[in-house]
Amino acid sequence: MRRLTEKPWFGKRHFGWGLQPITAEGWIVTLLFIMIALSSLHYFGDTEISTGITLTAVAALLIIAYFTSDEMGSVVYDRLKAKYKRCKASDKRRQKNI
Repeated sequence: MRRLTEKPWFGKRHFGWGLQPITAEGWIVTLLFIMIALSSLHYFGDTEISTGITLTAVAALLIIAYFTSDEMGSVVYDRLKAKYKRCKASDKRRQKNI
């Protein structure tokens, strides 16, 4: 995937899996999405128009996040995976020495 921005706006989450805003631009996009969703609910109530506006905003947020991020994932998962690989490699070396 080719990122459309010089620096990523969204990065890996620390806990869980997915993306989170990591720059001011990412936070602005996220806050704009929240404002659109809440204002459509406030002005139109629980109607089809409000649902349509919110779903359109969700789609726009997902597309923007996809094209302005490096990769999805979890920082904690990556650390645990690297630690597991190191432990597995040291176990193999230990078994060869026995």
